[in-house]
Amino acid sequence: MTPAEIESINQHFNDIWAQRNPQYSSPPQQDSFAWGRFGDGIFELPRQFTLLHHPDFSHNLKALIHLNQFLSFHNVQLIIAVIPDYRAIAARVFNPEFMKIPDSASQEIVATLLRNGIEAIYFTDDVLAETRNYEFTFVYPNDHPGWGCVMPLANCLAARMQRFSTLLNRSFTPEMFTEELQNGWCRERYRFPEGVDIGPRTPGEIYTFPTILLNNKIIKSDPQAKILLIGNSFIQTPQKDSSLASALARISGYSVHEFRMDGNGPAAIIPMRLLLEHERYLKGKVVCLFPFSSSMFESFQFVDIAEYDRNMTLLSGMRLVRTFLPPTPDYVDLDKLQIPEGKKNIWKIFRQKFNGETEVVVSEENTKKEVFQVNVNQKIVTGTMLKITYIVSPQQRGQLYINDVLVPLMPTQYILEWKTAVAPLAADARSISIKLSGAQKDTLIAWKKIELYAP
Repeated sequence: MTPAEIESINQHFNDIWAQRNPQYSSPPQQDSFAWGRFGDGIFELPRQFTLLHHPDFSHNLKALIHLNQFLSFHNVQLIIAVIPDYRAIAARVFNPEFMKIPDSASQEIVATLLRNGIEAIYFTDDVLAETRNYEFTFVYPNDHPGWGCVMPLANCLAARMQRFSTLLNRSFTPEMFTEELQNGWCRERYRFPEGVDIGPRTPGEIYTFPTILLNNKIIKSDPQAKILLIGNSFIQTPQKDSSLASALARISGYSVHEFRMDGNGPAAIIPMRLLLEHERYLKGKVVCLFPFSSSMFESFQFVDIAEYDRNMTLLSGMRLVRTFLPPTPDYVDLDKLQIPEGKKNIWKIFRQKFNGETEVVVSEENTKKEVFQVNVNQKIVTGTMLKITYIVSPQQRGQLYINDVLVPLMPTQYILEWKTAVAPLAADARSISIKLSGAQKDTLIAWKKIELYAP
């Protein structure tokens, strides 16, 4: 769709939704959100919402191309499924006139991936076709998939698996699985609200979901499986664990090796692990399934494993010419930071091992803070590399800027270990400036040295 077409459709949607949304109720103190029940499905949508937009994930395209090439080198077929935005689905359910209007964000991401040789799946229409048949398409008001999204996705992936049937071994039949209601991923975080149509549910009742069980347990990841399933919590929900893997196993009969890292793990950590531990994750694999949210393709920064591998290879043949130590750190009072208590306690234990390392707090989200600056008195030759040893506080996201050139930092999930960032230094550089930024308020980053390598 052209920008003019998108603008026209958005205006038409805004006019219709402005007239229609007053007929839908809101939970207490949530007047800006409309809740509605359609068939068996419960949906939530802001009273002001833009239906369509052009997605911008150009900053990630090269990294995705290189990931695809890397997997292809190991004889593994990458298949990306673009999970639609939860409110893009709700908008069409509340306003059925727009059911046939393509989900522009998912559609354009899929089209771009296909044009660049990456197999991709658009399944928004499959989700829309089932919205009246499942209580939760997404776990509204949260953006995580419910069964109304997971089952259409599992069916699409199972259909794609048919072409690999001669290479895969079926481990299950549908009759081997049972179901029971559990509160699953939500635990007790979400309860049905008052003042809106929730059908047979009771206000204050904890969300529960059908849970697929094998021998009375949630299916476990199978490292020997020929299908690798990568993703974040969007492949986990709505049950406590392995929702998509369970659905795919019941539909197709295939077990999967699930490699899940929450948050931006699939963008920043999983590609690196596949590169550095390919024997562990890729040996014997036939296909890699990668469901990922359309919004995350735009908001997350994918690590480019080809660039990282190239930089590390270059570094291995270089000589260390200079080491810069961090400045004397200011005292960081962890108790005053807006970080979950559990993460603070983990960091407190980790910092006991510090020996000259510097902690930096980036107080405001998405702002740059200069932490180091030095003039370089020697001539910088072409190919000079800068190596920085760092760690980001658990489940926070940080970025590094070397002379204002972005270098994504690998986040820490649960295990605290020092990481390395490597980047080239421009031949005309006369100084080195290091800036840090964080995606959350009070992002905490530690670093211990900067090393300059030359050919």
